[in-house]
Amino acid sequence: SVGCIHAELLAREPLFPGKDHPDMLRRIARALGFSFERDLGWVPPQEREGLRRTLDFLQLPEDPEEGLEKLLPTASATCLDLLQKLLEKVPEQRISAEEAIKHPYLEHLHDPAGETRARRQFCWDFDRFEPSRRKLMDRIYAEC
Repeated sequence: SVGCIHAELLAREPLFPGKDHPDMLRRIARALGFSFERDLGWVPPQEREGLRRTLDFLQLPEDPEEGLEKLLPTASATCLDLLQKLLEKVPEQRISAEEAIKHPYLEHLHDPAGETRARRQFCWDFDRFEPSRRKLMDRIYAEC
């Protein structure tokens, strides 16, 4: 979302203004390309087949048809490079916040002496659970 927000600040309009979810996926694929094996290899196996049928139906282009350069014609090459890394679809391959702040596009803002670092990395384990009716209800009750 940081990549989308930055692109939208530059363009002053939504980056992928789809009229519905399928239209948004098509717009994203036209700009970034889409490969089921490359981009969704991280999806749990039990969810892959249903997802494959849906995405095959959408006929998403494997190679970008109108890259970020066309969507953001005034953006510099270093800006586009950072955006490409921020918009990486595979979570493990996406640029981290630490790497992003060191990117040449942001080097004029990077001041290691003025930046603090968390004592420990945030644990996202709470976000990785097999949802069931009971577990979802427990989470909703915990929020209330």
